[in-house]
Amino acid sequence: MLLGGDSGVGTPAVLSAVERYDVGTGRFTTLPSLTIPRSHHTASKLQDGRILIAGSIAYANNGLASDAAEICEQDGSACRAIPPMNEPRSSHAASPLPDGRILISGGGGSIFNNESSLYATTTVFDPKSEAWSVGPPMPSARFDHVALLLSDGTTLIVGGALAPQGERTTDEVLALAPGGTRFTVAGRLGLPRWLHTATALPSGRVLVVGTGAPFYQPSTIGAQELFDVAGQSASFLPNLEPLLWHSQTLLMDGTVLLAGGAGAAQKHANIYTCLLYTSDAADERSS
Repeated sequence: MLLGGDSGVGTPAVLSAVERYDVGTGRFTTLPSLTIPRSHHTASKLQDGRILIAGSIAYANNGLASDAAEICEQDGSACRAIPPMNEPRSSHAASPLPDGRILISGGGGSIFNNESSLYATTTVFDPKSEAWSVGPPMPSARFDHVALLLSDGTTLIVGGALAPQGERTTDEVLALAPGGTRFTVAGRLGLPRWLHTATALPSGRVLVVGTGAPFYQPSTIGAQELFDVAGQSASFLPNLEPLLWHSQTLLMDGTVLLAGGAGAAQKHANIYTCLLYTSDAADERSS
């Protein structure tokens, strides 16, 4: 399903639309809308198939974030508001915890304009009680990072921006052990990244692709890399075309699909090509 987003340039229109794509027919179906328009939000699949939607940004209101949250049914038949987060967030990250709760990390209340509005905090959503609680803090505030859950229950926070407009970014990889109360630095990427993607591979390593330049501009850097969680080290792979705002999906056969986004060659125009990354324990390469 596609949930929300934005459209246009300058002051984009924020969307509440929900659509579902049918692989069999190749068609999109319009479903009941979100309770509010949302962009720079997160959508997290719960263990029972429902989808948690959290946060948003209001371009027309000086880029202020929203604390609003809602749950959509698995089939998209309806969405309903739930209690709000502890603070307004946009450009945060969401990842499942081993017990089925959802960890929301970082983001900010005014990501474009105000460094003091950025969060080092996390908040945890419990689907059973539909309540929010304070989660483990990160060492420093960040947004437009990636959060993911490893097979051993460890949560990773990968990269991110440390200042509005991405003037400062980080190469840190943070780790939270299952049931842990604090994040630790688990290593560093080969270069700082934001507006990137990251996927945990079957080999136990993490594929990290893309980055943005300051002020949301396309980067000229096409370096992709593998982060070795056990060795706490990163190694570069052959360069790709520079990417940002793309999607990265682990397929059932262990390959990773990279789709869309924007790049330097197109000067922010959409990219319509897809890439497949093939990996196994002995040989990991792009194709």
